[in-house]
Amino acid sequence: DNVADDLIVLATSFEDAAKQMMKSVLADNKLKQADALIFPIMHAVDQSIELYLKAIIYELEQLGTGISNNYTTHDIQSLFNTMMSLIKKQEATTKGLQAYVAPLKEYIDELYSYIANNNTRKPQMDFARYPFDTDGNPHFYVCATDNVVVDVENFLDRYSEIMDCLESIYCMYDAKLEAQNEKWDN
Repeated sequence: DNVADDLIVLATSFEDAAKQMMKSVLADNKLKQADALIFPIMHAVDQSIELYLKAIIYELEQLGTGISNNYTTHDIQSLFNTMMSLIKKQEATTKGLQAYVAPLKEYIDELYSYIANNNTRKPQMDFARYPFDTDGNPHFYVCATDNVVVDVENFLDRYSEIMDCLESIYCMYDAKLEAQNEKWDN
């Protein structure tokens, strides 16, 4: 029973759901179902990214110290920074890493430009689940004077790129961890 593998099973389920909803909206939006589905889509996207980051972090910690932390945060920016830090500790060189993870970093930066709470410095990761934060403050789209629009076609393309990036990073460290475990077993 591998914690990282269990996280990936759930991550790919959220990924599949997000992509299916986006493709459904793109195929036919005559009834304006995009307006109803955008929040479940955003929740599934962020949840899949969070779970992938946690799985990668778990594997990097197993490769490093053999001891994994139990990350309870939903803050994908913090998890991304932790992952990057652990990769830099693990690898002799990280040339090209920044460019490789750029789609993910750009998504997080753009998302946080909307959800970062300037008063508490705590990101409002629950924006897709509730119209207000835990203190009762309305989320950005509630206060917006204009409609907040998501270009679903562009979002699907960007999200696919992000998930390809996360999947390949996960697979790389999963293979390294498997090789390390085989070496110890022999």
